[in-house]
This record gives sequence, C-alpha cells and structure tokens, in this order.
Amino acid sequence: MRICLPSSKETLFKFIKLLIIGPALFGQALVFSNGRTDRIDNLEKQRSKRPEPTNQIGLGSSISTSLYKVGDSFDIPVVPSITYNYKRFSFRGVAASFKLLPLTRLTLKPDFNKVEAEKGTYNEGLRERNRSLDLGLSFLLPSKWFMTRFSYERDISGRSEANKYSVSVSKAFQFEPWKGEKISLLPGISYSQHSKEWSRYYFGVTDTEARADRPKYTPEDSHQWTLRLIGNYPITEKYVLNTFYSYTVFSSAVEDSPLTKRGYRSSIFFGLNYILGKSTR
Repeated sequence: MRICLPSSKETLFKFIKLLIIGPALFGQALVFSNGRTDRIDNLEKQRSKRPEPTNQIGLGSSISTSLYKVGDSFDIPVVPSITYNYKRFSFRGVAASFKLLPLTRLTLKPDFNKVEAEKGTYNEGLRERNRSLDLGLSFLLPSKWFMTRFSYERDISGRSEANKYSVSVSKAFQFEPWKGEKISLLPGISYSQHSKEWSRYYFGVTDTEARADRPKYTPEDSHQWTLRLIGNYPITEKYVLNTFYSYTVFSSAVEDSPLTKRGYRSSIFFGLNYILGKSTR
C-alpha cells in the first residue's frame, strides 16, 4: 500500500487551522466556565466516578444497508469486537488511537466504502475503488452536560486522497433496571464534511466510464448527518454484550450518484466480549 501524506498548501493550511482552532475553543471553554482554570481537574474528578474502563475481546456481527446499486442489500460479516487500552494506546474494533495530549488523540481507521467492477452487472466498465486508510486528529471538549468531539482525517493510502472534518456531540447514561445489573447507553449525533476527492472516488463516474444508462457524474463535497446509539450490558462478571446502531443521511453529492440507490445507510452491530481486566492508563 502506497502511503501519501498531504502535499497541497491548502490541505496543510486547513490542518494547521484546525490545530489552532481546537486549543482556542478549549481555552474559551475554560474562560466561559466562570473563569475557572482548574476545569480539567474537575472533569477528571467527574470521570473518576464512572465505572473503570475494561479491556475486552470477542466476536460480533453487523448488518448494514448498502448505498450502491451493485452489492448485497445486507452485509453480515463476523468481525472482531475489541476494546483495549494500554497507557497511551487504544483499540476499538479495527480502529486505533494514540493519546498525544490531554483530550487530544491521533487516530487511524479504515474507510469501508468499496466499488467492485463486476462483469455482467451495472458496474461493468468501472474502475474498482478500494477501501482507504485514514489518519486523523481528534480533540475532545467535555462538559458536565455532554461531550463534543472535533476531528480531522486524511486518507494516507493514496486512493481517495480525501480530507474529512467532523463534529459530534454525545452524552452517556447509566441505569439499573434491577439490582446489581447496570446498562450503559451512549446516544450521539454528528455532522461531517468529506472533500470532493472522496465523493468523486467512491461515487463519481468519469468520461471513460460513462454510458447511456450511466452518465458522467462529478460531485463536489459531501455532507453527512449521523445518529448513533451505543449500548453496553454486562451479562456476567466476565461477559458483556455490546451493541451499536447508526443511521446516516448523505447529501445530494452521494444520493444523486448513478452508482447509488439511496441517500442513507443504517447499520447495527452485536458483539459478545470477554472481559480481560481493567484497562492500563
């Protein structure tokens, strides 16, 4: 796999601007919170009241609708279900992150979109578009009401060469339906913008690929809204059931593509994990 780092001045400028705006937003939060400079200490005290994170390993299965005209309506793979933290490193399924600074992490995760040029199908004559690998930077802005995360990602596989910006808001809830049994829920909403390189790589049609029933298509930036819900239910002291549901609505850049059959995607995941022990942080 060829690794391509951002080379354009525009991309570097946006990345630098994000590094400037992120700490600035956090600084404003400190001032806004009654001018208290010990905000981080207070947040850490609040976090210490939550259940200690654990390292888990297991298997899960996911079901998702497909955006594309060609491809299975539902994809049900067996995937690893991993939650592991060791000092500055964290792993969540197939995604990894490294803690650079307090509330700031370096992330690495794949983009699962893929277009196959199968013979005898609507996609015959297309060039295949493979999954890419995104390197990113995320900044967490917590408060006593909810958590806000700002993220920037860049494809380093050399495939889409896209840039992605997103902001998400979430809030954790924990309740005890019966004595000794606690269920954790994490609902959230996010907005993201993907550059035109992403839209054109996964959903565009070039001159050489165009035909009567598949016109040329050159989309611009794509915008997405996502609702999600994460659930955690400890079945026993050593086994826990993890669930995840998401519903994403795409802008016209994706919905109007000749390659797609809908402008939304929903997915659900169930995983059974074995608790290895407490996380090392």
